Amino acid sequence: MATLGIAGAKLALVDKKGGVLTGTNGIYKYTDKATADKTGIFDVTVDNSFGVASVALTNLFGSTTDVSGNNKLVYKSAGKGNAQSVLTINALPNEIKMAVLGMPSDSKGGFTITGKADPNNRVAFLAESAEAFDINKPVYIGMLISQ
Repeated sequence: MATLGIAGAKLALVDKKGGVLTGTNGIYKYTDKATADKTGIFDVTVDNSFGVASVALTNLFGSTTDVSGNNKLVYKSAGKGNAQSVLTINALPNEIKMAVLGMPSDSKGGFTITGKADPNNRVAFLAESAEAFDINKPVYIGMLISQ
């Protein structure tokens, strides 16, 4: 397992075609920045959310299963990987978190927690490593997450 520090991450809400949503449809939709937002990208920094704690990737490769025949191993069956990621942010602002989770505003300053995933809510993130493996360039990890 390789371990690298994380320099930062960026989050965005995206549409079905992968285009970044901006303005009142974007990641800032519950903040006072919604009308002025032109990029739709939330840059996770130490100042706005105490930074990124970690990024973990799992299930990049599928599991293997032994297939026996005549009392010996004759084949190894390999399943497909189902890549998953966990991005841990120390103190993501609540308005951004609710936009990422797809929770609707209750129009009174709070949010309606539905308890259900919104299949139309898609979040993209890009994380940058603070170090490199063997070259002088950072490693980038990106994922598109649909609930």
